[in-house]
Amino acid sequence: LKEYQEMVKNDPEAALDKYGGNFVEEWVEERSVKDPVFAKFTRFHALNKNHVLRYHLGGAARWFCQFRQLEDVPKCPHCGAPRVFECQVQPMLIAQLKGPLQERLDFGTICIYSCEESCD
Repeated sequence: LKEYQEMVKNDPEAALDKYGGNFVEEWVEERSVKDPVFAKFTRFHALNKNHVLRYHLGGAARWFCQFRQLEDVPKCPHCGAPRVFECQVQPMLIAQLKGPLQERLDFGTICIYSCEESCD
């Protein structure tokens, strides 16, 4: 990541966008990093480039890598019921934004979990 940040600092045109999205894939290949979750995610992304929002109430998040996934979803702070997966924003959204917001966003995925009891 530091290598990528330095590259972008020296050449802002090298930032990941819809034209330069192969950087991460090349980095993984160069370093022989084996991540089956990332491989599955990149295959899905290659076939669904405009897929930015995924809704699947009660389903499971589609993670972009096997490391640093949310394992224990906190219970609802209002009623104490479990929270269930509801939807997620995929990182491909960044490439579709225009203007300064595109330059400021950086995330892998944003997952939204809601109260199983639908309390307020």
